[in-house]
Amino acid sequence: MNNKLIRVLAAGALVAALLSSAVYAAPSSKELKEKQSEKQGQLDSLTEKKESVDSEITSYIEQIAEVKKSQKKVESQLRAAEAQVDEQYADMKDRIRFMYEDGGVSLLNILFESKDMGDFVNKAYYISTISDYDRQMLVKLKKASLKVEEKKEELKAKRDRLEELQEERLKEQEALAERIEQAEKELAAAREAYEKAAAAEKAEARRKLREARERARAAEQETTPPGGGSSNPAPAPAPGSPGNSGKSSNWNGQKLSPSAGTIMGPSGKETYYNLDMSGIVRIMRSMGNKDKYWVRSDGVKMLGDYVMVAANLSLRPRGSHIRTSLGMGIVCDTGGFAASNATQLDIATNW
Repeated sequence: MNNKLIRVLAAGALVAALLSSAVYAAPSSKELKEKQSEKQGQLDSLTEKKESVDSEITSYIEQIAEVKKSQKKVESQLRAAEAQVDEQYADMKDRIRFMYEDGGVSLLNILFESKDMGDFVNKAYYISTISDYDRQMLVKLKKASLKVEEKKEELKAKRDRLEELQEERLKEQEALAERIEQAEKELAAAREAYEKAAAAEKAEARRKLREARERARAAEQETTPPGGGSSNPAPAPAPGSPGNSGKSSNWNGQKLSPSAGTIMGPSGKETYYNLDMSGIVRIMRSMGNKDKYWVRSDGVKMLGDYVMVAANLSLRPRGSHIRTSLGMGIVCDTGGFAASNATQLDIATNW
């Protein structure tokens, strides 16, 4: 591939990426996943709050039931106290009636019927004592009845307050149930949007991989003269030797090696890295790549006939082909280096 064609393809890829970002302003799957997590958090918070309100309502129901029991007990005590007051009052009236009406009791009768002054004093004191006892008992019973009445009012006020709180929580429970229903709908919509976006991005990645392969094939055909010969034929590498990938980049300059570390290759700065590639291979498989992963005899990690390369994915999409000093490469990965050097390549090796 000549330099002019390389520049044209690179410029075309960059313009396509810019146009894609300008036209497709829809949220990415990552953003939608974050939104889904946010909606899940809101739903969890509402559910937790409703469970707390449900617990409070249960507590109020139990407290109201206890107050009702106490009310029944106090009402029974109040009836008994009122009955005692009524009974004491009736007994006192009977004694007064017996002494002053039916018995015709008077101080004069007591005087004449008394044997002596001492007997008179004793009888008068007895009558006075009975009257004082009746009055004291009546006052005492009325006070007891009043206390029971006050207890009854306290319980009524407590029950009214509990029922008021219960009603407030029931309204809150109803409102939370409606909010939870809405949150569940929003979460389902967010999940559906994420799944659609993820599927669309996966399909787009596969499309870009196919286009990258087609561009690479077209570029190779462009650099091959009619008749199948090479305009600058390079000696074929021996089996198992470096560069024997089946896809030569026709690079005659310095090649990347463990001792060199960093070089300027046919597409820009080159370095190397040695990491477990199983995760990267899975990503490529998900994009439709079925090429075999293997390690070349010189330690270069390969995917089919292509050198595995990490690059700036916004400039060189995953699956696109690019020339390297060690053979034609396929972009499989990226790294932090892309932020400072957009054209740098990081070649996967076991060095």
